[in-house]
Amino acid sequence: MTMYDFFVSKSNAPGKFLTFEGLDGCGKSTQMELLAEALRRDGLDVVTTREPGGTPTGEKIRSVILDSRTRSLAPMAELALMFAARAQHIAEITGWL
Repeated sequence: MTMYDFFVSKSNAPGKFLTFEGLDGCGKSTQMELLAEALRRDGLDVVTTREPGGTPTGEKIRSVILDSRTRSLAPMAELALMFAARAQHIAEITGWL
């Protein structure tokens, strides 16, 4: 079974949650959109999102993390913001799975 076959296989689960991991600029968004387009062509419903972000609150947290004025943010503070964005993402986005 190919990865694509696994993604589109029918099962009792109402949905699948896939993640693309990698460094900044390595092509995660490009690969996500290519897969989403292929799945949509096969008639599947697809929701794409990102972390940090993906929700209105998550996008605000993302802007704080990426703001050049917060470059001196303590590593643990940045980690806390990342987890806050993820918690919001899980609460709002993955509830449909």
